[in-house]
Formats: sequence, C-alpha cells, structure tokens
Amino acid sequence: MKRIIPLILALLLFAGCGTPEGEVTETPAPTPSPAESPEPGAPEETEPAETGVESVPVDFHLPDPGFEPDSYWQAEPFGDGGQALMLTRTEPSGAMQLMCIYNTYGEYRSGGRTERDLYCEGFEAENYLGGEIKVSGETGPTAEVSVSGDRLSVSYDGLDTAFSAPESFTKISEEAALELFRTMPYNNLEVGLPVDIETSRDELAALPGVEVVDDTTYIYEGMTIGVGVEFFGGDVLIGYVSGEAGTEIPDVRGVKIGSSADDVLACFPGAARLGVTPENEPFYGEDGILSALGTLTVSEDGRDCILLTDVASMLCFTLDENGLVDSVSWTKLVEPW
Repeated sequence: MKRIIPLILALLLFAGCGTPEGEVTETPAPTPSPAESPEPGAPEETEPAETGVESVPVDFHLPDPGFEPDSYWQAEPFGDGGQALMLTRTEPSGAMQLMCIYNTYGEYRSGGRTERDLYCEGFEAENYLGGEIKVSGETGPTAEVSVSGDRLSVSYDGLDTAFSAPESFTKISEEAALELFRTMPYNNLEVGLPVDIETSRDELAALPGVEVVDDTTYIYEGMTIGVGVEFFGGDVLIGYVSGEAGTEIPDVRGVKIGSSADDVLACFPGAARLGVTPENEPFYGEDGILSALGTLTVSEDGRDCILLTDVASMLCFTLDENGLVDSVSWTKLVEPW
C-alpha cells in the first residue's frame, strides 16, 4: 500500500504553503499554486502572441530504461482506456532487461462517493530470467513476464481489482512506440534524474563535484536535489530535483530549457495550448483524489506553469514571459510504507 497525498494538497505543497511532515521538503525552485478558475463557458479562441524569440526544439524520445532496447511492445486493449508500452532487451545469456509503463481509468470509492480516476503504474527488471517483479512498492502486486515470438504476456498476483493492468502485448516498431508514448500521460518511471530516488547521504556526498548546501539540500550537475525522507542508518528518499537555465534539468520526453509551451504540451495527450486551454482544469486525466492529470496553472510569482502528476510524483515546467520553459522541477508525492 502507499500513502497518497490528495492532489489539492499537492498543489498547496507546490505553492509553498507548507510541507507535509515526513513527505518532502520545501522546494527552492519556483512553485505553482492554483489560480482562480475561469468564468464558465468556452475559452476564447486566441492565437498565442508572437514574441520573436526562437524556442529550443524538443528532442522527443522514449523513456530511458537504462539499456538499449531491441524490442518494443504495445498492449492489446485492456480496462477502461488502457494503454501500455514495454521496452525490452534480450541478452545473449537469455536474461531480459525490461521496462513497462501503463495507464488506465478505474473507479475509486471513498466516503460514499465514487470517482473515475486515471491510474498510472509500471515496473522494470534487470537480468530477468523469470519469477516475480514488484509492480508497486514493497508490498504491492507482482508481475511475471513471458515472451513467445512476437507475443509477450504478463500475469499478476495481488492486483487491485479496481484497476486493470495489461496482460497481452504485440511487438511494434520503434516509430510506433514513439507515436504511442506521445499519447500516454506522464509516468514517474519515465523521469531521468541525476541520482537514484532511494540513496544515502554517503552516496550523495560522494558524487563528483557535489555541493552540500545544508542538511537536506545538494547541488549536483547544476541541479538542486532535496532530501525528502531520511531513515535510520543514513538512507534517504529524494524529495525533489529542480534545474533551470544554465544547468541540467530532469529529463522528460526531451524537453529543453527554452522549449515552447506548445511544443511541451504536444509531447502529452490532451491537445492543450497555452492561452487557449483553460487554467486549472485537467487537459488529460481527472480532478480526483487518486487521479493522474495534466493542467495549466500559474505560479506564486505569476508565471505560467505546465503541471503534471501521476500521484506518485509531480512535474512542473515553469514558463518565462515568452512562453518558453525556464525551469523544470520534479517533486515526490508518495512515500512507500
């Protein structure tokens, strides 16, 4: 099981209105907060203003699984609008490297009410020769993967019956995998961070060129890294990572500092556009307690932000006055028991 921070609390956290104890530390990066909802009615169809400033193209790419894939797999239809992409590589020894991300809608019942939530999950394995793979945390469901020709199958144990998971996959081309990935919501497994989320103070201090700012903050490769949770013995969970112009940034779908808002939005589902899509309304997903979503909002200092969450983490692309990305921050929202 996981302890979930409701989205509204996550938005307050990101607005700098306080940090839940034992979760994540306050992020020094620019932080968005919800703005007033627009008046009811369709948004006015206006073209974004021409700024004359050139944007940096997005180098759209598949998530980095930590290996060079030799096969790409798409799940057959499952659940409510389910999508899944798996990347694999089979070594000469027969061992398999794999990464799977998936999403589907499901019903969540709480306090006498039922909501339809978008659920994002995934799993990965190194040198897999069969057996169980953990799908979620230490006590969550497990998966077993088998391949026969151009077919890949997954079986599960302990899966929450409220949400479906992909079971049958067909091999596809890399081009088809890219097309599929562009239609899938943000998933925490896809983020390229400079350090492992689960690490230790000793490992952080040993990073080449790292700067120790204080007990909870480090600067590495230009990115600010914050400790979210510390355990006995010095093990820690990373709480946030942020980068801005002149530094490295968390790698998500090839977005760069200087990329335009519309180019970033084109990397995700929903067909959202800055200045056209209403603020603080999901352009994909649902505004539910357990739902992944993407939304346009405004930071505390009045800057536009593209905010994405899969409930496990939150990703924010903050924009400058020209509608170009000037900082990227990743924040952890879920603590495994």
